[in-house]
Order: sequence, then structure tokens, then C-alpha cells
Amino acid sequence: MRRRCLAAPIPQRRRLRSRGKGGAQRPRAPALLLHATSPPPDPPPLLPSRSSRPSPRPPQAHETALSAPEASAAGGSAGGAGAGESAADAAFRPVLDAMLEPLLELAARSAAPLARNAPSGPGGGAGADPTAHHVYLLNCLAAVQARLAPHACAGRPALALAERVEGLLGELVAGAAARIMAPCGAADVVDRIRFYRTQPGPPGAPLSADAALSLAAVVDAMRGLVAALSAADALPEFPRLLAPKLRSDATARVARALADAYELAHATLDDPTAGYAEHGGAGALKHTPQQVRTILGVV
Repeated sequence: MRRRCLAAPIPQRRRLRSRGKGGAQRPRAPALLLHATSPPPDPPPLLPSRSSRPSPRPPQAHETALSAPEASAAGGSAGGAGAGESAADAAFRPVLDAMLEPLLELAARSAAPLARNAPSGPGGGAGADPTAHHVYLLNCLAAVQARLAPHACAGRPALALAERVEGLLGELVAGAAARIMAPCGAADVVDRIRFYRTQPGPPGAPLSADAALSLAAVVDAMRGLVAALSAADALPEFPRLLAPKLRSDATARVARALADAYELAHATLDDPTAGYAEHGGAGALKHTPQQVRTILGVV
């Protein structure tokens, strides 16, 4: 085979190499259908240390991400030449579930020490990375979802994984925005405003009646937030997220969340029913919401 390949013209050599590669993969397809990746009974601890950092995703996630397209291709041909696509999808769905469920279990168990070691968790320390748990799970799920997405027979599992990635990304963004706003008191102010908007206070009592939402408290918190956002490294870059699109999307969404929080506080000060108008309202703030969006680079 090697002698034939070397003696053949270049286009024919490419076809022979491609055929040889495909022939090597075809026998693996039935095995992938029968033997799914299983998580180890005791995944290795992933606690951060000074000498080493936790792996961005377990090796089993990488292996499943690489083998999922082959299994998807096998599933696409499992229904036979005359089978309809929906019938093949229904027949192949348990196979993908058998591959993905152990991976999701592995990812959750492997990420558990990172959640326990977060600053807000029991035993968490000042040096712990509060994003490690979400980043680890995102790396696992996004890797497999990206490999499944191009295959029609894996449409539903890929969509389910995409929804889980979206949920984790939302939690990561919300946590990052809250940590930026917390030191200046903006997180508490915005949370209280949102609470009162969903749960009305005592009848006849304006929002400004809450001592934690006095004009001075809101203005000081928002000024502190603008000062914090003016720093060059104000926004997190999430360098441990492996997918470039996830990294840029996460940073952009943190910026939008911060801009929306400032805009909410600004609008509340301008609300005639909130009790701030007679003391100057939003005029006490030096920056408009649009100026804050410009600082953050939010279009």
C-alpha cells in the first residue's frame, strides 16, 4: 500500500491516504456504539495549589469530544440506506446518551472540589479562584457540544449541551459582575432596587425611605463603580476558558451587566415615584449611562 501510494500521482496519493484513514476508522465505529466512555470511580482532586493549577478539563472529556463525531457518523449510517433521518436519530439517541451521561457525571464530580474551594464555599481561601468551578465545567461541555453540533443525528444532545453551556456562562457572568460591584457597595444597591421592583414596599413609602437606598448611598456606590470601571484591568478576561468565543462572550456580557446595573440605578434616581427627584435625582451623578457604556466599550 505504501509503495503504491508513493508511486502514484499526488491527487491519487491523497485519495489513497484518505481511503486508508477511513478504513482504519470504520472498524472503530461499532466499538464506539457499544462501549461508551465511563468516569473513573475516584476522579483525581483538582484543588488549586502553588505548584500546579487544575486541569482545564479532564482527559475523559477530551477523549469523548474526539470520539463523539465518529460515533455520530456511525449513528448516521446505522439506520441503513432507506431509513429516514428521524428514525436514525431516535435509534441513535441512546448511544449518545450512553456516551454523554458518564461525561457529565465525571465533569460534575471533578469540578466539585473547585466549588468547595471557592472563596464563598466552606474551606475556601483568599487565594482561591472563584471562577474555577464554572470555567472547568464550561470547558468540558463546550468541547463536546462543539464536536457534536455539525452532525444532524446529534442535534438534540448538542442543543441540550448548548443550553447547559448558556446557563453556566450566565452564572459565571453574574458572579463576575457582582464581585466587581461588591467592594463599592453597588452590588447591594442594585440588588435592593431589583428586589423592590419585584416586591413592592410598604404602601406610600418611596424607595428612598430605605436607609440603604438613600440618595447619598446610591450616589456613592455608583461613583465608586465608575471609578472601579475606569481601571485598565477592570473587566475579567477569563484566560482559562479554552474556547476563544466563550472568553470574548463572557467578558462582553460582564461589561453589559455592569452597564445595565448603572443604568438601572440612574433610572431609579430619575423615577418620580422613588422619592429622589426633590433632592436632585440623577443629577447628583456625574456620568450618564451612555458615558458608562463608552467606558466599558458596550455598543
